[in-house]
Amino acid sequence: EELGTNLCFTSPFGSGDVDDAFARADTVVEVAVQTGRHTAVALEMRGVLASYDRDEHTLTVRVSTQAPQMLQTLYARLLGLPENAVRVVTEHVGGAFGMKAFVYPDEMAVVTAALLLGRPLKWIQDRYESLQSDTQARDERVTAALAVDADGRVLGLRSEVVSDAGAYSMYPRGCVTEGVQVATIMPGPYRVPVYASSLRVVFTNKTPLAVYRAVGHPPAILVMELLMDEAARELGLTADEIRRRNLLAPADLPYTSPTGNVYDSGSHLESLERALALLGDDVGERRRDAERRGCLLGVGFSSFVELSAPGAMFYGAKGAPITAHDQVEVTVQPDGSVTVLLGTPGQGQGLHTTAAQVVADALGVRLDDVRVVSGDTRVVPHGSGVWASRSAVVSVGAAHAAATEVRRRLLVLAAHLFEADPDDVELVDGVVGVRGVPASRTGVAEVAAVAYWGTHRLPADVEVGLGAVGSSSGPPYTFNNGTHVAVVEVERATGLVRVVDYAVVEDCGVLVNPDIVDGQIRGGVAQGLGGALLEHVVLDPIGQPQTSTLLDYLLPTAVDVPDIRIEHIETPAPT
Repeated sequence: EELGTNLCFTSPFGSGDVDDAFARADTVVEVAVQTGRHTAVALEMRGVLASYDRDEHTLTVRVSTQAPQMLQTLYARLLGLPENAVRVVTEHVGGAFGMKAFVYPDEMAVVTAALLLGRPLKWIQDRYESLQSDTQARDERVTAALAVDADGRVLGLRSEVVSDAGAYSMYPRGCVTEGVQVATIMPGPYRVPVYASSLRVVFTNKTPLAVYRAVGHPPAILVMELLMDEAARELGLTADEIRRRNLLAPADLPYTSPTGNVYDSGSHLESLERALALLGDDVGERRRDAERRGCLLGVGFSSFVELSAPGAMFYGAKGAPITAHDQVEVTVQPDGSVTVLLGTPGQGQGLHTTAAQVVADALGVRLDDVRVVSGDTRVVPHGSGVWASRSAVVSVGAAHAAATEVRRRLLVLAAHLFEADPDDVELVDGVVGVRGVPASRTGVAEVAAVAYWGTHRLPADVEVGLGAVGSSSGPPYTFNNGTHVAVVEVERATGLVRVVDYAVVEDCGVLVNPDIVDGQIRGGVAQGLGGALLEHVVLDPIGQPQTSTLLDYLLPTAVDVPDIRIEHIETPAPT
């Protein structure tokens, strides 16, 4: 009450004359959606172990986090220590999904107390505490309207978004990111000529709202897809046909959405057609079979774009204290093995494997020869953290840059040993030689041994180090796309909902490791099913949590998740 309002942020989004588009429309459809509040429920809950060495004047903090360098800077600043006296160690993280990308007051209290007492302190969260205090997401109220012509083509879109921010902002991302994403992503992969959205972010007495996997995208996509379905019903079109008439085609690319998002590439229409083929043509038979068993059967489509790998301009230009570049150090050891120091830790998504593959490929060595280390600020170079599906673009981009430089140095050394031009030397499968001269072959280990222990054989102008730090800031952002199809049965007698079939066609660009990508898709679908059917943080009128255990906050299990059929389209970004 003392503030006079609980409105903490408001902003319009979109462009074009929306009133004119709605005035010209043959049909206007509207939807109102409220999405249930979620929390991440990481397998490994948050925890911290802090110790201060009075003799060395150093603070060591082991913490489950997505951003160790950010915490290193904050601990140093708040506790009056130089950054080189603060070591943050992050081992393998058992899940995070955005929830561990923040500074939490409970963790800060443990670290501060350890410094003041001069003795190690440990705090490990239990699930009850996790469900109360971990950041939450998806608490959105959206009303939206779609204007279409007689053929079902979109003329305009408008929406009003009210985002429940909870009680206060979490450092460093604040509480507005999800609402902004809901408002700006909503036009999705469709040709939407004009759009107007009004966003209001409000403070309430709930746990803080922050970022959670695919920040803001699920509510936005849900609203747009519901509008498409409503328009199809009004016009007597099938759900796939109205999407086919509005999805971006190859000739439309690059395409700038009415909120300024630039889709430089994609397979928006193709993903729908491939998903229909994956679904098959026996839906009518399946529907009749369901009827005989007392069930209704329906098919739902969802076509989407997802913003990922936001770069420095995405946050920094808006005033958020978040950098978006990463550094990676790659070193060939004297025996030919390779060490990769990743500035960014993983959160269980296979980042070490992906980085090792890219480095092995760039250096022409075996995957088994590459060891990846991350999560220790005393050892690794700077990284801004793992978030927003950025690692394969930015972190691995930095790894590739470092490996490319090390490869160049290896070839220069080998060229001197062979008395050849560096342009004539090749490196394939861990073997270096002069192109077209089979007799000139030696292993990477032999060249590396000279770089470390035989430098007397090299002229003074040859670089002897076989280590390099690569960096990458990535593009401003990237967009992937796809289409999901769900086949759902509902029991007439009980209302029980079962997802009986699920097909995904996804285009995330070049697949570095298809198994890892498939695993991430399956995990995302499981989380989506949980959000649609089971997960909901419930609070009473004064903000007391009513879903305080996993008996109350329900998660999908193997029983709830059907077999997920996945196909990939690989569209490399032209930039």
